[in-house]
Amino acid sequence: MVKAFTQSIHGDFICPDLLDILKNVDYVTAGRLVDGMPNSIYQITHHLISWGTWGVMGASGNPFIRTESEEELNFFPVDESPTEAQWEATKRSLIEFVKRFESALPGIDPTGSHLDWKSFNNSRAVLFAVAHTAYHTSQVVAILRMLKAYHRS
Repeated sequence: MVKAFTQSIHGDFICPDLLDILKNVDYVTAGRLVDGMPNSIYQITHHLISWGTWGVMGASGNPFIRTESEEELNFFPVDESPTEAQWEATKRSLIEFVKRFESALPGIDPTGSHLDWKSFNNSRAVLFAVAHTAYHTSQVVAILRMLKAYHRS
């Protein structure tokens, strides 16, 4: 199960690997809004990292501390356009999230209760992190295609 979820967070058989997609996306592209999409790539990536971290931390038995403003914003930054430094930091945070996810998996009791989401067991929290990542990766791909900036390799 650990191997399957580790592969899945990288999109294996679900979607492209978000780490690969974003490595060449610049901060200007990451901050662009396109018609029909409510958020920029920057906002989506930030949101994905925050929610994914919350899920993995809770399934690992650790609380994920959020600020009141993050709660109110559902983890989406208000400003859709990052600076170059903010975008590079977000990409590094995504890499760190994936590493935390992969290293936490072997220690997660799949039958235990998720620390933050009492209605979730740990298996559901891990599955949520994978499905949530796939969903938002698809949004990023759609935005990049609309911007004619995505070419499947």
